[in-house]
Amino acid sequence: MYNFFPESPCETCSNWLTNDSSIRLEFLLKVTIRADSGFCREPIMAWCERNGVDYILGLAQNPRLREAIAQQSDQARQQFEAT
Repeated sequence: MYNFFPESPCETCSNWLTNDSSIRLEFLLKVTIRADSGFCREPIMAWCERNGVDYILGLAQNPRLREAIAQQSDQARQQFEAT
């Protein structure tokens, strides 16, 4: 059974992908990890990049981030309301 709440997510991913690397090679699978902001950490991103694994990680909202995307956010909101 896969442990969905590991103590070290990066280590678990590494073990899982290393143990099943023959499956990846045999079927030429492309692995993408998708996770929320709790997993947006440098060790996880670095591991993914070293091992050719794509990743989509959420970012926690903060005032600096909101300010940086204010214009795009307003534009997206206007387009949503227009449809």
